[in-house]
Amino acid sequence: MELMLLLGMGLWLIQACKIGSKSIRWGFLVLCGLFILATGVYQWHSTIQRSSQQAHIQSEWTTLKWYCDEREEHLYLVDVFSAVEYADFLFVEDASNIMLMGGWMSASPLANERFERVGYKDAAECLYYGKQVSLIVEKDSDITWLEEYLQNRFGECSLVEVAKINSREPKGFVEYQVVQNKE
Repeated sequence: MELMLLLGMGLWLIQACKIGSKSIRWGFLVLCGLFILATGVYQWHSTIQRSSQQAHIQSEWTTLKWYCDEREEHLYLVDVFSAVEYADFLFVEDASNIMLMGGWMSASPLANERFERVGYKDAAECLYYGKQVSLIVEKDSDITWLEEYLQNRFGECSLVEVAKINSREPKGFVEYQVVQNKE
């Protein structure tokens, strides 16, 4: 867009100042037209490609949302870093039982308020003690650190894979639940 304005200003300047002969002005006009056409074709291709990517991302998020909606009695804690790519859709089409967890959300007063409403102090406590609480992360995410954290804070436990969501997609999600290893 800015290039179009600059080209237009250049054409206006050449016309207003009567720079060069008429053939030079026409040549500049033709070159500008070709440049605008080439830029338009490139932008069109780029826009179509981006639109296709966005549609794919939307379908991944929609599938996750439907999965969570079908189990409305369940609370799903979604890793905030697994949801970054879906941020455009996250707050528009959010299932009522999906809640972001981790990263900058860890100290969010709104998140803590929501956990308190379901009877827990924070996300870790909710995940560890909640009977119908699951963690959702991107496929191939390393969650060993979370398992170690939960063990250090609460005692022996393991994160067990419950389901794969969008498993045919290149990304997809995995649902985990905490199983307490009672000794």
